[in-house]
Amino acid sequence: MESYREPPQRPLVVAFGKGIRGLSTINGAVIWEHEPGGNGRWTVLVTETCVYALGQELFCLDYASGALRWRAETPEIAAPAAMVLEADRLYLGDGGVVLCFNLEGRLLWQNRFKGKGMSPVALGFPRNVAQADYLD
Repeated sequence: MESYREPPQRPLVVAFGKGIRGLSTINGAVIWEHEPGGNGRWTVLVTETCVYALGQELFCLDYASGALRWRAETPEIAAPAAMVLEADRLYLGDGGVVLCFNLEGRLLWQNRFKGKGMSPVALGFPRNVAQADYLD
């Protein structure tokens, strides 16, 4: 279920659980909702214009309205995973695999660390590092 309302005048706090919601920072009211399904585990990255969310798929939502901009399948990767946005690329890493997407949701490349196992992957650029939160 997706519903959209007028964009807020102040920043939103984006809440992830069983679905994704943009909440008013003034009173906690739900401004928008996006219900992609899944198990409620997320890797997230929020910018001034976009909400990137990895559950069982990768989603990009408009920050102000919650409108779906795009969705992409993520071969071999699901949340939790490392996610880094650098320049015009979005990188995901987990299980010995790194994926690189453009900001329109197109997979540009993937690298499986063949023969290196299925280890967790941390990603980093100068002053921009991400490591997945693993639940045991």
